[in-house]
Amino acid sequence: MPVIEMTLPEGALTIEAKEKLVANLTETLMKWEGPLGNTRALAGSTLVYLHEAKEGSFAVAGKFQSRGNPARYRLNLSIPFAVLSPERKQGLVAELTGVVLEAEGAPIDDLNRLRVLCIIQEVVEGNWASRGQILGVLDLARLLGVDPTEPRYQELAAALAG
Repeated sequence: MPVIEMTLPEGALTIEAKEKLVANLTETLMKWEGPLGNTRALAGSTLVYLHEAKEGSFAVAGKFQSRGNPARYRLNLSIPFAVLSPERKQGLVAELTGVVLEAEGAPIDDLNRLRVLCIIQEVVEGNWASRGQILGVLDLARLLGVDPTEPRYQELAAALAG
């Protein structure tokens, strides 16, 4: 049940590019969060919001950005605490950065990578809610069909305990 919120300049991507982008963002997040039970169920509960900033409402270094400037992108990911290890986080942000630049049609190089900011917000235990109730990480794992004897479940339990 992760949430991805992406802010981008209005008109930076075509509707077709945005459709492909949201699918690829979801797929990439599933790859790095998993295997976590039923990936289809997790993908089905993943929310992606695109917030397009109008010209004159987005500044870099104290100056408004115009359509002539290379677009800047911000991804905010809200995920349950302990789902991603530091290695998984690194892999995730590297791949998400590539997914965004690919949607734009830009080369994936060091200069363009600077235009994509990823912020991972881990929601601490007791603060994730769905279905009208508070759900812990292990509750979410069970809802997604993770067997408590599976290594991924054990990994999550250890991260929460540690």
